[in-house]
Amino acid sequence: MKNAEQPGFTSRKTAGIVLALILLFGLGLRLVDLGGESLWLDEGGSVYKSGVSPKIFFRGEQPFVSPPLYYILLRGWINIFGDSETAVRLPSVIFGTLSILLIYLAGKEIFNRKTGLTAAVLLAVSVFNIYFSREARMYSLLCFLGLLSMLFLLKLILYSGARNQILYLITTLPLV
Repeated sequence: MKNAEQPGFTSRKTAGIVLALILLFGLGLRLVDLGGESLWLDEGGSVYKSGVSPKIFFRGEQPFVSPPLYYILLRGWINIFGDSETAVRLPSVIFGTLSILLIYLAGKEIFNRKTGLTAAVLLAVSVFNIYFSREARMYSLLCFLGLLSMLFLLKLILYSGARNQILYLITTLPLV
């Protein structure tokens, strides 16, 4: 499945440096003027939902259509960092930036480092990914978990093993 690696641009060291630059660039695009606008209705709803007791989620009384993981994580985040516009949007920035890393790993695993770097650049500058990584909504977490689930499914197919089965299951369940 993997192509032979070519020396030069796709060496491990060079790829690591290029990936770090891509991640920093992608992070920068997601951080520019992050708190510049007030929260809009749906973001305010996310902050409100994060204040709901987790017991409600687990009793099945959840009044929300999206899975509760994002709101539970946001609740913990707000308890530590506060509820300013920048603070509540930062988890989405983190998940959006980590998605760039995951798409690199998937591209590298399926093809080679060069393909992984190309995929990382495309996601780093993706207008949709940047937009959703700058909102206090669950979209960047879903992208992150979807990519992580795909990566573990790929590892499960290629290498099998109980560890990969468990990791695939853990990363896929929150998407249900």
